[in-house]
Amino acid sequence: MSKGKSRPISVIEAADIRGVSTVAILKGIAVGRFHAEELSNKGWLLSEDEMRGKKFDKMAFIRECRKWICVPDACDIMCKTDAAVIRDVKSGRVEGFRLNGRAWAVLKTSAEEEIKEYLASPQLRGRPRDLTQNKNPRRNKRKTKKKV
Repeated sequence: MSKGKSRPISVIEAADIRGVSTVAILKGIAVGRFHAEELSNKGWLLSEDEMRGKKFDKMAFIRECRKWICVPDACDIMCKTDAAVIRDVKSGRVEGFRLNGRAWAVLKTSAEEEIKEYLASPQLRGRPRDLTQNKNPRRNKRKTKKKV
């Protein structure tokens, strides 16, 4: 990885850099041509340096990938819904990027800083966050009985 602030890239970004389709990148990952790290079964993180044909440190890339989490994990940290986390990423309040059509990657330290700022500042308006309950709607599905 190059020195400075660098982040992993998505399959879509890798395809743009290489000038190929996303399917070609995914096939390259499958056959081992490209090194990629999976992000919670949501998408793949790739090295921009590798996509540009530069040398990169595989261990440094793996360490960098471990700093990124998916939106459901960020929901647990930030005590927000997935829509609110994505809104924060789009607005730049929390650092992250789109992995594919539905999945996003969020920088874990950025999510942790956001909740620390929230807890440190007094609530001026609205209902305070419930810090005791998981806010991700996909993890809180209730089992309902089917009507016969």
